[in-house]
Amino acid sequence: MRSVTLSAVLLAVSAPALGANPNLVVNGDFASAADLSGWQTGSSAVWATLDRNADAASGSAYASNDSAAGSTRVTQLSQCIPLTQRGRYMYGASGYVGPTSVQGSLIVAVIPYPAADCSSGSPSGVYLPSSGAWFDYGYSIGVPSLPAAMEVLLIVQKDQAGGTYSGFFDNVYLVLDTVFTGDFE
Repeated sequence: MRSVTLSAVLLAVSAPALGANPNLVVNGDFASAADLSGWQTGSSAVWATLDRNADAASGSAYASNDSAAGSTRVTQLSQCIPLTQRGRYMYGASGYVGPTSVQGSLIVAVIPYPAADCSSGSPSGVYLPSSGAWFDYGYSIGVPSLPAAMEVLLIVQKDQAGGTYSGFFDNVYLVLDTVFTGDFE
């Protein structure tokens, strides 16, 4: 029972709606004019009507990886976000993968950059394990010195050769964490 309660508390703390700071991701809920505005898109990313919150006026981003090779990652959506404060940032997304015989993962990643154009950096990401249901995931990243920007990446990883692995992303967020401002975790 404790692990269920702790999980609920951690999910609630990571939810951007509860924070005092706004979501820095533009169109992270994919509700903006039924499109992917605000995002740089890969070859297979499209807007879809399936919505994490079952909101008929909103949607999600559908993306796939159909590379012939196995062990491939394809960034299907990305967004370069200017930062004005150093500290700990919370990021996350919801992911959904329908039943499939192809093995893979949806990944949400962030990269802090010293340059405002999001050039040169290495990603820190988390997997969104989902099969047949929406899964919500949140994580934090410390930014001890002020980077000029942070890039949010939505990636589709396919583990085996052949076939296609695809899924949906929704409720993508990046917020300055005001709960653990002193890095207390």
